[in-house]
Amino acid sequence: PPAGRALRIDEREAGLSPGSVYRYFRSKDDIIVAMVGEARQAERERFAAAAAHPDAVAGLILLADGALAEIDDPASGPLYLECVAEAMRNPRVAEVVRRDDAEVVDAMVGLIRRGQSAGQLDPALDPRRAAEALVALADGLTWRKFLDPRSDLAAFRGTARLMIERFLRSSGAPLE
Repeated sequence: PPAGRALRIDEREAGLSPGSVYRYFRSKDDIIVAMVGEARQAERERFAAAAAHPDAVAGLILLADGALAEIDDPASGPLYLECVAEAMRNPRVAEVVRRDDAEVVDAMVGLIRRGQSAGQLDPALDPRRAAEALVALADGLTWRKFLDPRSDLAAFRGTARLMIERFLRSSGAPLE
């Protein structure tokens, strides 16, 4: 469903009318900023779990699984696209969305560097470019899911894992 529709369903379930939402938020911008902040907290928790994994590739696969689950969520994927669309028109939202994206990329760069230092990831990879490519893959899958809601992202998990391993693993590291 379109992002607005998903939000209206949540309002009914919460027992709030659209007008009463503005008792808690001054503007639509504030609502979007709060949504991005809530999503970012969930991302931080996933990144902490990934960073705790001894194998950097396995940690990145955990992140990919979480991203695929979010993209597959009928509310999350469209809301993400709606936030990005609003960021294109609204400098305040753009600042928050860009900051969130930068935090994701930076955290992923840290995981990739750790994996390179441990000999788990290809040392020839530029960590920032590799992180940006992985984020772009998730962005693209979000768009694909929007274009075809019947897309089975659960079936894509194996392909995503294989792509991540082949893209990141050091040539001397065995595929598990």
